[in-house]
Amino acid sequence: MKQVDVRFFKMNPGYGRIFKAILERYRSLGRIGGRVTLNNLTLEEREVISNHLRIDMSNKQQVNFAVRDFEDSLSITRFAEFTLEEILAAYFDTELISKKEEISVLKRERSTFFEALVEHYKNSIAGQWLQAILSKEATGVNKVFQLYEREPQKLLRDIETVAQALHLLEKRKVDFWRLPVFSSLVTADPHAFDPGTDLGKLLVDALCTLFELESPTSGEELAELLYGSGILINEILNFVTCAGLIAYKGDAVHPVWQSALKCNESLQMPLYNLTRLTKVKSPKNIVFVVENPAVFASILDAFSGEKIPPLICTAGQVKISGLILLDFLVAEGTKIYYSGDLDPEGLLIAQRLAKRYSESFNYWRVNEQEYVRYLSAKKLSSTRLAKLKNIDDPKLELLVQRMEITGFATYQELFLPELIKDIRNTLGG
Repeated sequence: MKQVDVRFFKMNPGYGRIFKAILERYRSLGRIGGRVTLNNLTLEEREVISNHLRIDMSNKQQVNFAVRDFEDSLSITRFAEFTLEEILAAYFDTELISKKEEISVLKRERSTFFEALVEHYKNSIAGQWLQAILSKEATGVNKVFQLYEREPQKLLRDIETVAQALHLLEKRKVDFWRLPVFSSLVTADPHAFDPGTDLGKLLVDALCTLFELESPTSGEELAELLYGSGILINEILNFVTCAGLIAYKGDAVHPVWQSALKCNESLQMPLYNLTRLTKVKSPKNIVFVVENPAVFASILDAFSGEKIPPLICTAGQVKISGLILLDFLVAEGTKIYYSGDLDPEGLLIAQRLAKRYSESFNYWRVNEQEYVRYLSAKKLSSTRLAKLKNIDDPKLELLVQRMEITGFATYQELFLPELIKDIRNTLGG
């Protein structure tokens, strides 16, 4: 088709939306056919439709016509020698293919793209991640495919950067890197792998794939994932409060922990300090863990002038610092007794710890009897109650059922005296 012919259509603004709508029908059907609807017609569009379809459009704002009728109208114009497909291809300067064909081409090109990457990074940790993407088994695979569709060359650069990061983590000779330092080592940009950036998301998805984990749904889950990979974030602000425990650096007792134990004082330990320890012990291989800071402080008050009990406060959701402290204790054979609020969120926290620490974990007054006995007047919303569907520990089944029926919460503060009695009886004093 000659440029002069194409220019005729492009010089007339009435054809723009009409041809675009016909092209979309072609892409949808894979052929010329179907019907097209246009609203809010301009004067130029009404004139084009009137000329081609021989209908009066002077007072109409909408039209619905068969594409075949529009094609037939070309046979009595100077464009009769051209098919509608040829006209559309010339007008949009593109090869006409259906959406189905376009998707098929995209999938072939995408497979070729990732096959080449898998081959390039074979026998490496990055190759394992890329193979999972190619097999559509990787965490976040759909996000990766969307990035490919938008900017394949940018995705290639990002994958190369993440591959370098994975190699560095795998071969590291240090225990941890702080995230900005690690980012600088890989990219010379301390914020390159910040959560929320394309690179940051891609690295997290790669780590989740390699560790066979779901994507993090909270900042704490993200911190735990990165910690397990050798990356520290929020190491000063991420802390846990504890009392009655003893820590070691190498084989030596840590003087700060030793002094706190001797003076019956609690400690607030940031992640920064915890990563420098080699082990943590509880004097009687028992530790009591409470969710609520006020309950923690009240228990310490109850033991004022006495030997402080081994106690940890999670302050709601358990931070990575709290998990690391519990990991140390469990590694030394410590039994965990956990008590929290008897509401959906509290039960989810308890279940998470129970699954992580298995035989070392004990529910502490987290049961149906305690729930009913100390029931509060706090009504739970349907949104909160729906969270109970995520609880599958058989030990919590009766409590969950009762909570679904009753619809109220029970809080730790209500059975605080019982918690203090339990500690005294367990420790024998």
